[in-house]
Amino acid sequence: MPRTRPDIPPPGTDEAKARRAAKVDLSGLDDLQRQIRDVVVRTGESAFGSRWQSDLAQALGRAPQQVASWVSGKKPVPTAVFFELGPIAHDLADELERRAAAIRTAWPPRSAFAPPAEVEAAAAAAPAREPEAPATPEPPPRTLAEQEAYIARILAELCEDEEPAGPPRG
Repeated sequence: MPRTRPDIPPPGTDEAKARRAAKVDLSGLDDLQRQIRDVVVRTGESAFGSRWQSDLAQALGRAPQQVASWVSGKKPVPTAVFFELGPIAHDLADELERRAAAIRTAWPPRSAFAPPAEVEAAAAAAPAREPEAPATPEPPPRTLAEQEAYIARILAELCEDEEPAGPPRG
């Protein structure tokens, strides 16, 4: 069947993929809102994979369209969502660790699949790791100023040594 719309690119082409890609415009968000959005995006992608928005919306008890509006920059992520997402993120990380442990239990170590020379080199190069001490929880911030300061501190820790997500602001 011949194409009847020459203005629409053929399926599978780079132009068609770009046309389908989510449109992101963060110009209406301030720095703190962009950082919160970036943490939400990274958390969703890390916890749920590339098709994460619906799963994150369900975990937060929100509509998928609402999460999509945060991702696109159409609306800022509400501050309350940042505080809701913290415990959810830890629960998701715990679940991912349980799943990883189940996979490791089911399979022999990676070294069982490596050539012997690689096993010896990896063992010689591996640094010793010490367990991390559990952090003491701090009381939740009460005032808006305390919440913003808390969010800024957490975001600074999360964003250390990372490139900002999204297009540069101009």
